[in-house]
Amino acid sequence: SESEHVVTFAVLSAVFYYISIIVVSIAACIYIAVKYYRNLYTDEGYLMHTLPVSKHELLLSKTIVGSIQYLIVSLVIILSFTFIGLSFFYNMTPTDQNEILTALFVDLWPELEKFMGDTIGFNLFLFVVYWLISCISSVLMSFCAISVGQLFTKHKVMGSIFCYIGLYILIQVVASFITVPFTGISILENSFAPAMITAMLAIEIVATSALTIVFYYVSHYVMSKKLNLD
Repeated sequence: SESEHVVTFAVLSAVFYYISIIVVSIAACIYIAVKYYRNLYTDEGYLMHTLPVSKHELLLSKTIVGSIQYLIVSLVIILSFTFIGLSFFYNMTPTDQNEILTALFVDLWPELEKFMGDTIGFNLFLFVVYWLISCISSVLMSFCAISVGQLFTKHKVMGSIFCYIGLYILIQVVASFITVPFTGISILENSFAPAMITAMLAIEIVATSALTIVFYYVSHYVMSKKLNLD
């Protein structure tokens, strides 16, 4: 029937949209990483490393530019979700629109305020900080993987890819060690207090910041002490 075709088309569109979001995110990471590699570890590196600037300034400039690019891609993805949601909303009947607004602002939001209390604004701030640091960390993780990959005598690009995979697994393990205890406590106590959310976000920020600093200094060490452009 026509309704079944419409549903099928909507589901396929959602799937392709989700896949496109993943592809765009991966493409952005690859672009930033390849740009860094070409600028500093290929023939272009001979020119870049003769500039009258320190290694810190070189790395910091690449980090700032890459982070801004990654943030822009993240914001575009968020805006795309927002616009899709708004398009669905404006195509609804007034009755459905009122039901959704009532569910959000009359039912859901007061319950969220009741649960979070005075910490709702602070937790939102912590989440934004965590998101910003995560963007910077993602960029520096790729830089770190590329830098460590240059230590391989052969197949440096493949070595960088394996290093990136290893760092990604490391981050997932660290994140698990952080989130699992809080999840276990909430299950045992049959509750998830606002203080737990604040503590978890704070620990995530500290852990991600620490890893970001490590990524930065490993990249700087390889660039300043182990540079080999063949």
